[in-house]
Amino acid sequence: MQQLREWFFAQPYLLLTLVPLFWGGNTVVGRGMTEFISPITLAWIRWTFAFLLILPFALPSIRHDWQTIRSSWKMLLLLSLLGITIFNTLFYVALQTTQAINAALMQSSGPAVIVLLSWWWFGERTNQRQWLGLLLCFLGVGLVLFQGSWEVYRSLS
Repeated sequence: MQQLREWFFAQPYLLLTLVPLFWGGNTVVGRGMTEFISPITLAWIRWTFAFLLILPFALPSIRHDWQTIRSSWKMLLLLSLLGITIFNTLFYVALQTTQAINAALMQSSGPAVIVLLSWWWFGERTNQRQWLGLLLCFLGVGLVLFQGSWEVYRSLS
């Protein structure tokens, strides 16, 4: 198991490919499943499956950092409630009334919005590469929103 874990984490291109695959797949599957399964049940199934899938890889780190985890349990509980439980449940609720592409656009622009809010509210320093990343993110969202057409953009009122 240790060899598999080491090999897996030494494959950056595979890991970078899996991230958008999982996020995009979650959006599409979530949109299709919200007609049959409640958002709360769907979120529970998703995170139970993810927990069981990730646990064998995470167990050595959990054992190693157990004291820190134990001493920070309140903050970890709050973050898991806000970032996993509530966010995903509300995400699946939203998927009941919108298209998957709308949800994906909102979700993909989230990190950029966090960078902007951190810069604005907390005065966090943002370097040129981050500004370029923000620009590319919003250009990508705009490209999808306007279907790659200036005519769609110009026809907005």
